[in-house]
Amino acid sequence: MAVSPGKTLMAVCERGPITDTARGRGQAICIIYDIATQKRRKVLTSADCESNMFVAVNFANSKEKLNAYLVTLSGEPDYRVIIWLWDKARFIAQHKFD
Repeated sequence: MAVSPGKTLMAVCERGPITDTARGRGQAICIIYDIATQKRRKVLTSADCESNMFVAVNFANSKEKLNAYLVTLSGEPDYRVIIWLWDKARFIAQHKFD
């Protein structure tokens, strides 16, 4: 779980269901909430991850916009760092650690 620097948003990561039982693969989920309204803003999932969980999450700013990015780290077996444009629900960069 992470709270944005301006304390307006909260990111909560959940373990997703295992969709490929033969390989034990699933889909990690990260949900962004607006703290003031307590409403869900976005749901982020990555089909590229072999893990069904994110083990770390944090907001990151850009020069132009506060809370522009979200950074997640997936769990085993692939340990992948993903940088998201969370308001568009798409990732802009990722790296898998071997």
